[in-house]
Amino acid sequence: MRAVPNSAADQLAREMRLVESAIAMVATGGAPRVHLGGLAFGDTLVEHARAVAARCGVRVVPAWGIDEAGLDLGFERDVDAPPPGQGGSNG
Repeated sequence: MRAVPNSAADQLAREMRLVESAIAMVATGGAPRVHLGGLAFGDTLVEHARAVAARCGVRVVPAWGIDEAGLDLGFERDVDAPPPGQGGSNG
């Protein structure tokens, strides 16, 4: 049985944790890409996701469905970013 969030705020917080975990997984090399589907608050989270992802060398790929019921977010390494564990500075 799945737990049902108590409120929209709980759902938003849960989805934010999912987004941040997906970014961390890709940024650390744990997965080449992660896809989160059907996020109820995807539209609300996409800018936060992009900001966090950019700091981690990860790209966010939003995908709106035809029915507009939620937003899917994909996360993948930014090909222009240094590999995990190798900072962007040579000095």
